Amino acid sequence: MIRFIDNVSDNYGNGISIGGGGQTIIGGGESADTAAAQAGTAGGEIM
Repeated sequence: MIRFIDNVSDNYGNGISIGGGGQTIIGGGESADTAAAQAGTAGGEIM
């Protein structure tokens, strides 16, 4: 589910790929937990 992407083009760091085919929530602090509690397990995306 979590994969690091090697940046061979320049020196600006590498990337990260996160995905599991299910719901995706990105938040700071407690917001991610709050969104997950309200959204359930549906296959949606919340940022």
